Amino acid sequence: RSFQVLFSFLFKGQEYLRQSTDNNIVFYNIETGESYTILSNTTMVSLEILLHSNVSHLPPYKWAYVYQNNIYLKQRPEDPPFQITYNGKENKIFNGIPDWVYEEEMLATKYALWWSPNGKFLAYAEFNDTEIPVIAYSYYGDEQYPRTINIPYPKAGAKNPIVRIFIVDATYPEHVGPREVPVPAMIASSDYYFSWLTWVTDERICLQWLKRIQNVSVLSICDFREDWKTWSCPKFFVSTPVFSYDAISYYKIFSDKNGYKHIHYIKDTVENAIQITSGKWEAINIFRVTQDSLFYSSNEFEGYPGRRNIYRISIGSYPPSKKCITCHLRRKRCQYYTASFSDYAKYYALVCYGPGLPISTLHDGHTDQEIKILEENKELENALKNIQLPKEEIKKLEVDDITLWYKMILPPQFDRSKKYPLLIQVYGGPCSQSVRSVFSISWISYLASKEGIVIALVDGRGTAFQGDKLLYAVYRKLGVYEVEDQITAVR
Repeated sequence: RSFQVLFSFLFKGQEYLRQSTDNNIVFYNIETGESYTILSNTTMVSLEILLHSNVSHLPPYKWAYVYQNNIYLKQRPEDPPFQITYNGKENKIFNGIPDWVYEEEMLATKYALWWSPNGKFLAYAEFNDTEIPVIAYSYYGDEQYPRTINIPYPKAGAKNPIVRIFIVDATYPEHVGPREVPVPAMIASSDYYFSWLTWVTDERICLQWLKRIQNVSVLSICDFREDWKTWSCPKFFVSTPVFSYDAISYYKIFSDKNGYKHIHYIKDTVENAIQITSGKWEAINIFRVTQDSLFYSSNEFEGYPGRRNIYRISIGSYPPSKKCITCHLRRKRCQYYTASFSDYAKYYALVCYGPGLPISTLHDGHTDQEIKILEENKELENALKNIQLPKEEIKKLEVDDITLWYKMILPPQFDRSKKYPLLIQVYGGPCSQSVRSVFSISWISYLASKEGIVIALVDGRGTAFQGDKLLYAVYRKLGVYEVEDQITAVR
């Protein structure tokens, strides 16, 4: 059985979109309680990705989806689709969805489509894997014989996918075809990555680019030129922004002078940035900026890097005041949160990932009062009542001025006076984090509960959210300190 985390998109006003337990896509009105199905589970089966426009105050809603690596647009759910791209090809050309390396290592999402705020434009990425070497492996499913899965897989030093960004007029796609957004010259001259895209307004967009060696990051701000129907990118900044209401100044997370990633406010240049948060912890994500508040997540509470809580900080007064929204909600069950906010933060959804069973709730954006439980996983809770799950402990070691956080997954009847076999689950990829306060049932859960094996996970040098000293220790030394730290932790 798997747990459900059921929230996708919050709209303006009182509506939100969710995926029901039977995989239908459903609209729900908070105030009236009315709901209706937009797409049935049978319709969804063959789609790679479905993405709606954000404009809820100007119905009907627009929809974009990817089918067989090509993008289709629907002005209304009942309208026939309009095909945007035609060159999509399995394992060769990916439109609107990332290939393996971008999904796994760069975007960390299954989509590469982005609606402008009012649904006027649709931006998408095209990934060309034509020259990427292919890796093949056997998949053992329900069939009598295994299937062979082929994936374009660039290894270290091999050729990477070629990525291009396009924007299409979603209102008149048949008259104004996709327009390519230029890559910054200082990036285009060598191997590069595209790392994210942010809409500022309907006619201003920001794209983040990165050199392959990952020592230079460029943010391009591009404006739509109505006369030429093109996108011009005259300015370049280094950052990942969340723009304020003036569409010029913005907030971003980057390292402060002490080597911890915090929120800064930039009005003109990065050199003149005003630091908003500070401390020996890290800000993780900025969710929403309104006229008077900024909502973000961090691992500040009680000093555990593997936890996440949601905070509100006032930006309309000085000095700014800070409130933790989630620190004292269901404390035993919930220590790792993410959130989704409607426009103007009138409502927000909280998703708790653990360490207890995940639960999703809807809240009033002004009072923080819980309005509705969206999903509390009662079915899974009942199914697990007679199952002995392993116990988990999260602790830390201090070794040679380095803090190593570790998680122990222990058999249900663990006795400290007895000896047990120990298995180390090793993963220390750059910017990763294994020691987190999240609920999970996996192969190592089985080994601990059924076979009586103690499992250990260690976040060593190179892992994230504990400051730059630990994070960048492995720069140009991959595979050295990671091994040393795993061995040190076991000893």
